Amino acid sequence: MRFDEFVTDEMIITLLCKEKCKRIRRAKISGLQNIDEELKMLMPSRNEWLRVNKSKRFIHNYADNSKQQIPGSVLQLKSLLYTVRKHREISTDKPYVIKLNNYIARIKGICNGSIDFSFSKPAIIPKLKEETEKEMIYRPISKYDSLDDKIMLNLTNQYLSLLFDPYFHEEILSYRIRRFYKGERKITNQHDAIKTIKKYLVDNNEKDIYVAECDIRKFFDILNHRIIKREFSELINNFTDIDTTQIARLFYSYVDSYSYISDVANKNSDQDYWNMYRINPRNSGKTRKFSWVSEDSFMQNDIYTQEEWNNESLQIGTPQGGAISLLISNIVLNSVDKVVVCDYDPLRLFVRYGDDILLMHTDKEKCEELISEYKKSLSTHKLLFHPFKPVSEFKENEKITKEYWNNKSKSVFKWGKGAGDAAQWIGFVGYEMSMEGEVRIRKSTLAGQFSRINRAYHYLKRLKAPERKSIMKFGELVAEKLDFFNYRFIKSKLFADSFRELSANRYSLTQIKALDRYRNKKFWKLRKQVKQAGFDKGFFLGKPFSYYYHYIKNAPN
Repeated sequence: MRFDEFVTDEMIITLLCKEKCKRIRRAKISGLQNIDEELKMLMPSRNEWLRVNKSKRFIHNYADNSKQQIPGSVLQLKSLLYTVRKHREISTDKPYVIKLNNYIARIKGICNGSIDFSFSKPAIIPKLKEETEKEMIYRPISKYDSLDDKIMLNLTNQYLSLLFDPYFHEEILSYRIRRFYKGERKITNQHDAIKTIKKYLVDNNEKDIYVAECDIRKFFDILNHRIIKREFSELINNFTDIDTTQIARLFYSYVDSYSYISDVANKNSDQDYWNMYRINPRNSGKTRKFSWVSEDSFMQNDIYTQEEWNNESLQIGTPQGGAISLLISNIVLNSVDKVVVCDYDPLRLFVRYGDDILLMHTDKEKCEELISEYKKSLSTHKLLFHPFKPVSEFKENEKITKEYWNNKSKSVFKWGKGAGDAAQWIGFVGYEMSMEGEVRIRKSTLAGQFSRINRAYHYLKRLKAPERKSIMKFGELVAEKLDFFNYRFIKSKLFADSFRELSANRYSLTQIKALDRYRNKKFWKLRKQVKQAGFDKGFFLGKPFSYYYHYIKNAPN
């Protein structure tokens, strides 16, 4: 199926409605009006919106004859979609419907190549990554502002993901479409990585297991455009029965729209750029910058020759935050991974999530051989990895030090207790797992949740007249309408549920209870705000808002 045959009116309408709802939410949070005139003309005014059928406003659980109201954001999107579909069917003379139909025709014209289009250069938004005593280091997030860019980004990504996904190996678990994985049709996620490791541990419980961890340095910022286009070309050449000229042109246009050196590096010395983004006064004396890999690092690790660097340095980096960039990561790394995954080996486990790689084997020499080949493959694809260090560097006697968790790439070590290059716990995708199969939350992830609670506390503390909804949200509940009456049967989206692969052990239970204690302590300090919001004196957090309760309730049997 050609790209223009793949794209339908319904797909374009859905993307436009999602964008409209997103901007409504942003306007509500910021207090600013939605001033995008182009999108405003393509959508119905708020007083024209139709209400969806009452039965569609709830998620029904027929097992216990209960129902849960769908989140407000989902209901908003449903209402807008229903309105647009209905008006296009029976009110074709509405001004916005005429403009919408013309816009759909324009997008389809871009898809079939009859209308010229190229992706514009994105705006670069700094997102704080880490902070030291003297510096604030940011990650460059790319934002494509025009409506055409946003719609074409999504359509291009959807089409290429559908084409290429069958050519990616099974253990790429991130940024995949719905597929069959281990006998189940699903969109794989980080929890599947932990399930896979658990199974490998059970299957090899009587053998020694050796582990290597690898993380790529500044992954999106150092992707080489020539390598990207080469790997894309190899994949697209599999589809000789369809015309791929236009989709290839769009893909190359996206890759060419961004370069780290041209679009990001020069902003470090541009004070006017940094002045556009407010900063806490206490940090005003710190240097703000984007960090990258030095030219010497590329040379010293034989990634580029001087001639290659001179020719290609301005064609390095892909936008962070764009949907196609996530697909690009799989296109390139699928090729990198071939040196490990092509040969069947039941004693090997290779799992990749984003640019985090975990390799296991029951044979130490084979594990060392595979990780050595993988490092060479990364280098031939112009990618740098964090330096591999032996685990023994991060031990005092047999005790693991804090630096073990901060080091991103580790040489082959034995999984289990012992002196030298051995470690009882490994970390992957926000979890930590012991050789005995115990699973707990990674310490840095847990610290982030404590910070989240603290930020929510200070936000409420500043409110002069907090609403009841604000108080309820302090319970860390994403699912709307969760209360003291329906908490038993509603599947909440608490932090505890986000780590559903936790096992019940002394470490995880201590972590979950610590979250409850900390949040309850902060909540007690908000008793004045609770009273101002109109709650009775007897209001308390209790089970509906308890990390521990939902963790136990949702834990696998």
